[in-house]
Amino acid sequence: MTLTGRLLQYRESANWPERTYAWVPRFGIQHIRAVVVDDAEGVAAQLDANMAKSVEAYRDPWLDGKKPTSEGQFRPSLPLPPLPQVPVR
Repeated sequence: MTLTGRLLQYRESANWPERTYAWVPRFGIQHIRAVVVDDAEGVAAQLDANMAKSVEAYRDPWLDGKKPTSEGQFRPSLPLPPLPQVPVR
């Protein structure tokens, strides 16, 4: 889990909107392994802290429905007004 978190955070160094399959060859798998596993750049503690911050900020979207942030956040819009009908031939 720790290494996966480090990889996800180190992946932030990719260009926008570069995919992982393009980012890995550009950086090189050995370089990524050296940074993520062996802490070759001395950034592992910061990557771990960034991941912990992301985990702490996570909100379960299903709980939002039980405690809406505003009065009408999850109010249904039903009944819908009648929509125009397309003639059938």
